[in-house]
Amino acid sequence: MAERSSLALKRDGSIWSFGGNDGGQLGLGDFAAHKTPTRIGSRTDWTAIATRFDHACALAGDGSLWCWGQGTEGQLGQDETNTATTDRSSPTQVTTARDFAMVDTGQGHTCAIRRDGTLWCWGRNTDSILSQGAGSPVQIHHPVQVGSATDWQVIRAGQSSSCGLRRGLVYCWGRVIDQSQPGSAGGTDVAVPTPIGGPAGATGLTFNTFGGCMFDAQGGGACWGRNAEGQLGIGTTSAQDEVAVLSIRGWTWLSAGRFATCGIRGGRVWCTGDNRNGQIGQGSVDHVVTFVEVPL
Repeated sequence: MAERSSLALKRDGSIWSFGGNDGGQLGLGDFAAHKTPTRIGSRTDWTAIATRFDHACALAGDGSLWCWGQGTEGQLGQDETNTATTDRSSPTQVTTARDFAMVDTGQGHTCAIRRDGTLWCWGRNTDSILSQGAGSPVQIHHPVQVGSATDWQVIRAGQSSSCGLRRGLVYCWGRVIDQSQPGSAGGTDVAVPTPIGGPAGATGLTFNTFGGCMFDAQGGGACWGRNAEGQLGIGTTSAQDEVAVLSIRGWTWLSAGRFATCGIRGGRVWCTGDNRNGQIGQGSVDHVVTFVEVPL
């Protein structure tokens, strides 16, 4: 789900989209809003989708990667010469490679893991967000490798920074906003993927503008970052510049928004954080600072 649009992947391998579409982010071949779910093309082998801001990407069963939507920062990965920034309203393949294993979209940039465990990013390159070193262009419109590691497991792209998972440890890089990277002051740049600490053995990772969470196969979870709305679920609204282990266990999934976090445990949905619009589902608009079950 993005800020103004949504995508859904059905079990039959088709993708459906609905919502705002001024940048072509619905992938339907036009720039008009669609108020009901509409199918993107006719493919039935889509395996994963990613969207958060005004562009989207998807993996096909043959390992190819396709992106569409706003392209003003080069986040669609369509130009090897670094000159075009065209919005595209239909899925367009990123390079001819067919070995992509995971993709995630940030604000103005995209990152993907290939089957050999290497990590590649493209798009906006300010704030060291693509980790290409001093003197690199402010926009890179084609995939460039991040470092030389070949053991990336998970990638999550944020607003001005990104985080990834390698061998059970979380690494982050880019512009640090508030406590989005533990141990670093807000407003600084982290030029290369840097471990943030916390429990070893993580198998899952979620990350957004102001922080994120990791979780493991035993149901443990840990979070960090801005906490002014109680989105870390640790019982306070104090910012967390070190990774905080969650006292509640049994997590099988965690998902961090900008101001709220939700997760699944025991087959039920639990949320914490900003609730001014009732998004925590408790029948009130009071902030929630610990995870509470959403009555479904």
